[in-house]
Amino acid sequence: MEPVNRNIDIIPGFGEIIQAGNIPLQELPEHYTALANKAKNIYNLYALALQDFAVVEKALDDNEQGEVHFTETVDDALKIAAREIELLNREITHLKNQKLEITKAAEEKAKSAQELIEELKQEITLRDDRIEKMNSDLKLTKEYCEKDEKQYLSHLEKINQLYSFGYKSL
Repeated sequence: MEPVNRNIDIIPGFGEIIQAGNIPLQELPEHYTALANKAKNIYNLYALALQDFAVVEKALDDNEQGEVHFTETVDDALKIAAREIELLNREITHLKNQKLEITKAAEEKAKSAQELIEELKQEITLRDDRIEKMNSDLKLTKEYCEKDEKQYLSHLEKINQLYSFGYKSL
């Protein structure tokens, strides 16, 4: 029998795994067994490569899902932060409005207090004027009374003199 010519290298580099060449016919069964074992090894390597590919693909999917989850988490955090900022802005606006109301109320009370002070000053001025007038009237009354008392005493003295003159003549 003639040996089979197996000098065909179908896939470059494949000849290193499966050596082709002139194989005697009696060695063909062993060669086919070796080829079958090598094919089985190649299949197992292919299956492992598919598993590795699946693992890599799952890792990429997980990574993509992780990125999506991270993005969603960041988006949610940004939304929460935006809501917090909005609430803080509302609180600041509320506090500013309260400050304006308090300032306005304080100004009104200050104005009212100033008006009361002015009224009290006017009342004090009027009272002082009345006291001054009363003092003036009292002084005039005292002067009048003193003058009247002098006249009375003078008249009384004249009456006493007349009385004593007339009493003596009787």
